[in-house]
Amino acid sequence: MGKAPKEAAPRRAGAPEAASDTLSPLQRPLRTSMATYNSLSDSPDSDDEETPLRRQRQRNDSAAWVRGALLLGLAVLASLVLASQPADETRRQRRDEAKRRSSLSAPKKHAYCVAHGAYGNYTRVARVASRSKRAYARSRGYGFVELLAESRDDFLETHCPELRGEAERAFSKTTPVKACGVWAALRDSCEAVLWTDADSIVVDGRLGVDELLGDREAAFFLETTGVSGDCGTSNEFAAHVDAGAFVLKSGSWAEVLLRQQLALSIFDNEFLEHSPCSTKGLDPLNPNWDQCHYAGKTEQCTLGCLYRTQPQLLDRTRCVYASLASSPLGGVLLEPDYQVAAYGVNASSVAEFLGDVFPAIAPRADGLLVFNCMGGTAAEKVLCVEWATAFYGGGVDN
Repeated sequence: MGKAPKEAAPRRAGAPEAASDTLSPLQRPLRTSMATYNSLSDSPDSDDEETPLRRQRQRNDSAAWVRGALLLGLAVLASLVLASQPADETRRQRRDEAKRRSSLSAPKKHAYCVAHGAYGNYTRVARVASRSKRAYARSRGYGFVELLAESRDDFLETHCPELRGEAERAFSKTTPVKACGVWAALRDSCEAVLWTDADSIVVDGRLGVDELLGDREAAFFLETTGVSGDCGTSNEFAAHVDAGAFVLKSGSWAEVLLRQQLALSIFDNEFLEHSPCSTKGLDPLNPNWDQCHYAGKTEQCTLGCLYRTQPQLLDRTRCVYASLASSPLGGVLLEPDYQVAAYGVNASSVAEFLGDVFPAIAPRADGLLVFNCMGGTAAEKVLCVEWATAFYGGGVDN
């Protein structure tokens, strides 16, 4: 894939130097005076009026009390002013409610649900894509969760205010929305969630969330025809994982994983490509491939990095990968540069590509659970989702 220009990762400020254990000559007389004062205070003959240090301390204590009272008063006043503003009051209520519901282990309405989320121009994409997901969820008795907002800040504040402090610092464009959306679905709606990108549809609904998850905490899709073992080694997992769709089970395991991904989302592509998280060289069939290369989209890179540094996560994870007969997760690349690299064609528009070129190379519907429209503008994604829905007619058992 073509490499988009990226900014270099900001340098972190160094830790402050440790304070010296050696006191300066100016500090020593004060300490001696304090020792003398402390010994005098224990003397029955001491007189408060004749002890200058004691009088000074009383004045200092009085001043500190006044300052503390003023600060407390200002804090109370500020809280009253903020509480009088409707927008901030709404945010406060949302935050308080989220804190009450913040446990991912609380009882849920559904055993399983299908979810996606979007903000800004991409909400239209999500609404179009929701048709197939609603049909799939309805056919299996699952819940359907659609999380929308006008902006990323509004998305985080509305759906997961308890994660906002971690998510708002992210460089990644996609990790905060996915982590927040999964968190909200597991907190409020279901025991296990099939998270799908907003620009994807469900095609072959014969594969259920329970079958994907089994008795594990998570299920991921791998872009490969086979690996050693269930998910392969941690390196194989990192090189092939596709985060366009995945399943997570409610509980502390998912909570830790989501928070860890948010912690890594602060790093930009340039940093990750030159870090141990890089997957370059891990796939012998495609040694130049690097999951950390997607501009602004680092969740596959950081997810693989977590599994490589904590290989025990594989013990709690199931993986579903492509076979020669079918692929449970497929899609189409909408950007011209990627189309040339992946398909060897150069269509004049997305409409031309989808109408004249892609039908001959599209993934077969049999066994295709989720189809993604990758890249492109919001308008191109809407066109792709509408085309895929008509082409596959997905969402229910075929």
